[in-house]
Amino acid sequence: MRKLTDPDLKVLHAAQTQAAIFGRDDLQAIEVSGKDRVKYLQAMITQDVKDLPDNGVTQACLCDAQGKILAIFTLLKEAERVWLLTDFANAEFLRNHLDRYTIMNACELELQPDLAIVTLVGPEVPAITEKLGVPLTDTLLAHAQVDGIAVRTWRTQTGDHQPGGQTLPEQWFLLARASVPDLVATFTAAGATIGCHGAQDALRIQAGAPLLRGDIEEGSLPLEVGLRDTVNYRKGCYVGQEAIAMMTYRGQLRRHLCWVTVEEGEPQPGWQLRTLEGKRAGKMGTAVQWAGIHTLGLATIARKVYVPGGVLLAQDEATGAEARLRVVTTTKPDVFPADERVA
Repeated sequence: MRKLTDPDLKVLHAAQTQAAIFGRDDLQAIEVSGKDRVKYLQAMITQDVKDLPDNGVTQACLCDAQGKILAIFTLLKEAERVWLLTDFANAEFLRNHLDRYTIMNACELELQPDLAIVTLVGPEVPAITEKLGVPLTDTLLAHAQVDGIAVRTWRTQTGDHQPGGQTLPEQWFLLARASVPDLVATFTAAGATIGCHGAQDALRIQAGAPLLRGDIEEGSLPLEVGLRDTVNYRKGCYVGQEAIAMMTYRGQLRRHLCWVTVEEGEPQPGWQLRTLEGKRAGKMGTAVQWAGIHTLGLATIARKVYVPGGVLLAQDEATGAEARLRVVTTTKPDVFPADERVA
């Protein structure tokens, strides 16, 4: 469980009320090239790469044959290549796994350590980017110059996605790693606060965005951990489609990804969750604590015991340490839109 320091809280406040810029050293870029790149990815991942327009941006998963998540990433489609932005710790696995099955496809995958990702977050993002001449984009990739720095850029939404929470514009930049200090200096001169890991983690948890190694219980399908938007139901076959389709058409999940608040203790990722009666209830994920008072986290909770407002116990089975949690709600309540439950 991460405890936010005063500097963390100041950055978080800046991101929620003005703007903050974050160097995303938690992410790594993979370049996918070759004439069969779209055909190959189409057959492997959960999103529709073929019908995604050039300069389209989407979220996707790579799953195994049982639909279990192996990787989560942002996909950027350009005319001559595709980019996959994924967790730094999982990037080499994703690259190697996809490369292993290219076989007869003309498709090459390469890690790009000389590229970096930066995000600008906050309600003042539109004003700052307009002032600096950044193209107004909404989930579409644009090539631009920011104070002479070449970037690929697009816009999404982050912030607090809990009921009644505040969403925030988030501008993304993919650029040469050597140019990151200059880009950060440009945006801080325009009024942005330099980010930090604690504030970034808090924004991620508030947004309900799970870490593969931290929040997602082993064996989970995308629909069970708030990643329904990574799945396209109108495309052709891909690895894991049958299991995902069956779960969708039956309309039943085994578990939910939920926000939880911590009432007592300091739970860590992987702790076992139980009901007050001792029944297994899921796994604890990551959490952040504000000023020693309020702790918000993510947890996977079994469908059969999920109750908004319900109390669960988290336990370290190795040491016996415990914590007391209260369930807030699921991160993705509308998992099965009616128009997609029809075969």
